[in-house]
Amino acid sequence: MEIKCLKLNDLTESVCENNFKVRYMLPNETAEFINRKNKVIHEHDVILRSSHRTRVICPIFYECGGCDFLHIKYDEQLRMKTDFIYKLVERNNIKTNILPIISSESPLNYRHKIVASATTKNKKLKLGLYQENSKNILPYVNCHIQDKDLERLIEHLLFNAFYYSNPQSNITISVQNKTRRLVVSDEGIGMTSETIINILKGPYRSEEAMKFNEKGSGLGLQFVKDIVRKLEANLQIDSVVGHGSKISIQFS
Repeated sequence: MEIKCLKLNDLTESVCENNFKVRYMLPNETAEFINRKNKVIHEHDVILRSSHRTRVICPIFYECGGCDFLHIKYDEQLRMKTDFIYKLVERNNIKTNILPIISSESPLNYRHKIVASATTKNKKLKLGLYQENSKNILPYVNCHIQDKDLERLIEHLLFNAFYYSNPQSNITISVQNKTRRLVVSDEGIGMTSETIINILKGPYRSEEAMKFNEKGSGLGLQFVKDIVRKLEANLQIDSVVGHGSKISIQFS
């Protein structure tokens, strides 16, 4: 069935003829509608393309719920969002002076929010992003909107906690927005104060760590330390042998 988009409704919903609603179409585009559960129009479904459409660079864009505008050129995104604000203000009879949107130097890697999720399957750590409207975790990919340093930071912290914990133990991630603090806690083998000092000096693995898990290079927390320094944050490691570790990152 061929459909034509007439307008966008609240930025993310595409309204077609006969009030038929889909996702990821732009006004005046036509597409071949394939009856998918989430009514998503993929790039290859589009027959007549808008000049504002751009190539989607993320392989899981149509499944992931992380962002909505990767298929739209950045200047058009700004125009759409500005128009949306004007209509919102007008609809609610608000009298105010709306300032222009300040564009970002880079339309990618801007999000300072960690949205990575993790689970274990067959004793292996699966790190990824939640599928839209689902608790399924999509395989981890290079997210194009998240800040790269934060992305690598959470990745190293999670893998490090996983490698040195038993499969049945808990790994907890908490983000304290008011204090700008990220904490990753595990119930793993823990570390002595001497081990912590050696880790912070450079690549290091204790005998206990090597006995518990042969995998690893001793570089995980070293990478964490380097990223924390780059972000001008503070790193604190608290650990008790046999009970686990708590790694805290305090952002300025």
